[in-house]
Amino acid sequence: MKRSLAIASAIVMAGTLVGCGGGTDAYCDSLKEAKADFSTLNDTDFAKMDEALDRIGEIAGESPDAVQNDWEKLDTSITDMRKALDDAGVTFEDLQAIQENPSELPEGLDQEKLMALGTKLQEFAGEDVQKASKNIEKHAKDECKVDLSS
Repeated sequence: MKRSLAIASAIVMAGTLVGCGGGTDAYCDSLKEAKADFSTLNDTDFAKMDEALDRIGEIAGESPDAVQNDWEKLDTSITDMRKALDDAGVTFEDLQAIQENPSELPEGLDQEKLMALGTKLQEFAGEDVQKASKNIEKHAKDECKVDLSS
């Protein structure tokens, strides 16, 4: 089940990419409010994953020009990740179960689809997304005084 752990790890890595953004007062306020949501990604709280990822989409829509392309890249990657999960018939709760007990797959989960999903999730944590995330994180800290990396 090393592949199962890789999937969970990819989700966690994706969470660390989320620490991002800053510019207008409303945008900065949104980042401050969202920081707690983003921390659930780093803590692998899969029950709150959808809510945190939805929040990214909202903030992407109000991001300032300086980081708009970075937010769009992150939001597009999340959309692609969610589609890959749906295509594989896997939920965030399934990933939570796998993380808690890697030797036992949740009932009805197809191991082949799960292995294919692992590859797609690793792509999500690729260099382009990492770069966009770092740009957003730096901008948030510099412009909004919000440290999303913690």
